[in-house]
Amino acid sequence: FLDQFLAAMDVASCSIAGNSFGGRLAWEYALHNPIMVEKLVLVDPAGAKGTEQPTFGFWLSSHPLLKYITHFLTPPALVSQTLKEAYGDPDKIEEGKEELYYDMLTAEGNREAFSEVMIHLLSEGDQSDRFGEINQPTLIMWGAKDNIIPLSDAAIFDEKIPNSDLIVYPEAGHVPMEEIPLETVGDALNFLVR
Repeated sequence: FLDQFLAAMDVASCSIAGNSFGGRLAWEYALHNPIMVEKLVLVDPAGAKGTEQPTFGFWLSSHPLLKYITHFLTPPALVSQTLKEAYGDPDKIEEGKEELYYDMLTAEGNREAFSEVMIHLLSEGDQSDRFGEINQPTLIMWGAKDNIIPLSDAAIFDEKIPNSDLIVYPEAGHVPMEEIPLETVGDALNFLVR
């Protein structure tokens, strides 16, 4: 998909960033098409040791039988709880954010797709042996209070990716770009322009 999308947009090369499973997609794409990817920004990415700790909502979405219930019935309280677990400081969740997450999750086809993503992510386990093949300059950004993918995985990415820098945000959780947007965008921009 990314190959076709970037070709349709007439993009010859780009930098790519992603958070969580999106971070995994970013580093997998850099391995798939290294000529296309100039730099990587990985924000609490998945794939280091298979140590992702699924929240109750994530677990429910990936359960072989119970996932079908979530495709039709997703209580807003479950989405709210999952979001609170993703933040290092749940008080930083902006007004309307829980409703936005709920609306995105319950849009047509998204719950089924989310189940497939979780099943894929949880079944593949440790992918860290592939990190040494990532040659692009890589910025790894990690919230120290990540309750979904532990901070210890940050060291694995940083150690195995040859040309990487690691920034740890002491008070942020799994989505530091939402909790501390000015700080994280500043760090990302500094990396991208150097």
